[in-house]
Amino acid sequence: QFQPNSVLFGDAVIEPLVYYPKPAHGRKRIALVTTHLGPGGAEAVLYDIASTLCSSRFESLLFATQSRDNRWLTKWRERVGHVYDLAQVVTSDRITAALCSAVVNWRCDYLLLQNSLYGYAALPHIKKLLPSIQIVDVIHYVDEGWDQIASTAEVASYIDLRVALAESVRDRLLAMGTPESKILLVPNGVDLERFQSTPIHVASSVKQILFAARLTPRKRPLLLADIARELSTLRPQRDFRFVVAGDGPEEGRFRRRVRKLGLDAMFDFRGQVDDLAPLFGACDVLILPSRSEGVPLVVLEALASARPVVASKVGS
Repeated sequence: QFQPNSVLFGDAVIEPLVYYPKPAHGRKRIALVTTHLGPGGAEAVLYDIASTLCSSRFESLLFATQSRDNRWLTKWRERVGHVYDLAQVVTSDRITAALCSAVVNWRCDYLLLQNSLYGYAALPHIKKLLPSIQIVDVIHYVDEGWDQIASTAEVASYIDLRVALAESVRDRLLAMGTPESKILLVPNGVDLERFQSTPIHVASSVKQILFAARLTPRKRPLLLADIARELSTLRPQRDFRFVVAGDGPEEGRFRRRVRKLGLDAMFDFRGQVDDLAPLFGACDVLILPSRSEGVPLVVLEALASARPVVASKVGS
C-alpha cells in the first residue's frame, strides 16, 4: 500500500514523526554542538562550559556530529539534559539536516558550536528558521594544515560571537575580516586546586618524561620515538622513561615505531587518563611536540604543577 509521507522500516510502515518538545518553563534552551563524545582537550573545555550552565536557567542539549568514541557518554549525561549521537541514527549526508531539524524543533535560544563542519553547514538554515537564535562558536587553535577560520568564512555572518581560546586565533580572525566586536578572547585556564606545585623527586634515578595528549597526527606522537632514540645515544645509561597518557588513531603506528627501534623498555603506555594531576606530580618534565596548538591545557597544568615544559614553538 502507498501511504504518503511515511517510510518502510523493516516490515512495518512508520508514520512521519512530528514532535513538539515540552515547554521549557521559563528556561532558555542551548544546543551544544561538537564532533565526538570521547575525551579530548576541546571536549574538556566544552564539558566545563556545560558544567557552568545552571539547570534552573538553561535546558541543554548536546549534539555529536561524527562521534567514533563515546567514552564520555555517561559523563555527559550527568551534565546535559539530552544527548544526540547523530552518527548512530543517520548517514553522513543527512547529519546537517538532522542537526538543523532537531535544533529548530526544540526551538533553541542559543547554539554553541566547536570544530564540527556539519554544524557550520547547518547555520544558514537554522538562522533562517529561527531568526532570534544566538550563535556562538569556540575556536581552539590555528592549524596551517587545515584553516578552520577560512573554511567557515562563508557562514561567518551567521555567527554572533566568536570565542578565541588563544591570541593566535584572535589574530587570525581579525586578519580574515572578523569585526573586533564579534571576537571574545578567553584564554584557557587551570584549576589551581587540582594542579598544585609539588617537589620533583630529585633522588629518583630514572627521570619521567610525560606526554599527555590524544594520539593524533597533530600531536606528532611518533616523534617521541625518534626523540627517545636520540636520547639513548646522548644518555647510554638510559636513565629516563616516557609516560604516555592518551590514546587515539596513531596509537598502533606509535607502538610499532617504538618496537621497531627497540625502545619498549623506555615507554609506559597508560592509555586514556582522566585525572592527570598525579602524573604531573610524578613526572620530571612534560613534552608536547605538536604541529599546531592554541594554548594547550596540559602545558598550563604542567606549569601550575611546577614542571618544566618542552614544546613546539607553534600557535600561542
